[in-house]
Amino acid sequence: MKEDHYHHREDDNFQRDPLGIIYSSHPSKGLDPSIKILNILNKLEMGFSLHVYGGYSLWGEEEKALVSVPNLTYHGLIGQRELAHEMEKFSYALNIQDREEPFGISLIEALRAGCIVLASSVGAFPEIIQNGHNGFLVSGRSSALRRIYSLA
Repeated sequence: MKEDHYHHREDDNFQRDPLGIIYSSHPSKGLDPSIKILNILNKLEMGFSLHVYGGYSLWGEEEKALVSVPNLTYHGLIGQRELAHEMEKFSYALNIQDREEPFGISLIEALRAGCIVLASSVGAFPEIIQNGHNGFLVSGRSSALRRIYSLA
């Protein structure tokens, strides 16, 4: 029998970070808008944090330094099992991009981990996210920011 890599924590003491946001992908798939959203949330002093998993090495490129922003933590590239468990720590997952994706594995992973997914309404994302049911489709940074603010 295969081990379930996406089992949910059964520890009664486990709690998600209610202000934790995860970004898990290559930086070209929407990291800049995610960091800009964090910058605005920082100015509003709401206590949100953004945790970035993945990086340029995901596609065999040399890693590049990320900007230094308060409440931004770069975790780098980790294995899928570990990422599945890490995702369970966060309340929100951001997938804000303008790239037409034919599929969104990071969306599926975040949904499976129980994150509230905020995704651009491009490519296959509207086929995966049923707006208001299993996540939220947003039209960009401002829309995502308003949605996060309304949910916090």
